[in-house]
Amino acid sequence: MDGAAEKVLTRKIGLGGVGRSPIPDVERLGDVFARELENALRPILLTGVAGMILEGEVTKLAAVAEAIPVPALLGVLSFPGCDHHGMINVSADLVYHIVDLRMGGDAGTCPTPTTRSFTAIDYALCEGVLKQTIFAFERAIEIILDGPLTGHFNHIDTAQNITNVTIAPETADVLKYTVSLDIGVAARGGDLDIIVPLSVLDVVRASIEPRKPDQSETVKDIWRDRMRQAVHEATLPLTAILTRGKFNADFLNDLKVGQVVPIPSNAPQQVELVLNAEKKDAFKVTDARLGAFEGKKVLKLNEAADPQVLRHINSAVSED
Repeated sequence: MDGAAEKVLTRKIGLGGVGRSPIPDVERLGDVFARELENALRPILLTGVAGMILEGEVTKLAAVAEAIPVPALLGVLSFPGCDHHGMINVSADLVYHIVDLRMGGDAGTCPTPTTRSFTAIDYALCEGVLKQTIFAFERAIEIILDGPLTGHFNHIDTAQNITNVTIAPETADVLKYTVSLDIGVAARGGDLDIIVPLSVLDVVRASIEPRKPDQSETVKDIWRDRMRQAVHEATLPLTAILTRGKFNADFLNDLKVGQVVPIPSNAPQQVELVLNAEKKDAFKVTDARLGAFEGKKVLKLNEAADPQVLRHINSAVSED
């Protein structure tokens, strides 16, 4: 076997499987991180921020690196006692909106982002966002592991081309979260990734200062776990509303079998999915359209669920 073939085979073997995150409950960690990130970014951007986890998984660094476009603002993170590093990837669209808002842009408008190489000024204006992202991620870990970190991530370098950044061997297992951010009333949008090798998370977990357990804490933990399980298993009433209308009393009194009630022609394309439709605290989840599949009537979603509704649900599920 020649050297090139051996190198390719070694790479394929190295990319075979992935390990398990040292931080338990990856899904809940992501939800808490998104919530903490919202709170951390509002004082920096001086407007409302809504975050939703699009992806949270353990994967190979090579797969992550291949998917990062150029340019992207890449913040390299170190953690005490680690040879490898973490990384924050801020998409070009999100960098544009951060820079525009921090330069006095109107949060009530959503200009079209322009793609360009980043300058030292862009780096400086995004520095606070990188630091607040680190803070939110550390805070989420402390909540999940129920203890304070004795070490902290540090932002040590910034780049915009992934080929110039090495945080770990390409075969290393990493925990990656992708957060979609909506900023301001005009919902300026962009994505942000945080990528941390599992080897770094091992050291992070070891740096948690454990709290001394007592009987009251044990009872509290049991109660909290049972309540959280009950929330996960609870069912929610979801109602599909084809259309809405207002009719006078005479019309309602004259209703009879076979009578035709007119609805707008576009109603099958604008079906509302509503949570708790019969109560005052009803939430519109998303829009859908009526269709058919394998002989059954179905609804096809026109858009993703409202991030505000998901935040309410995730907040209830992750509440201690």
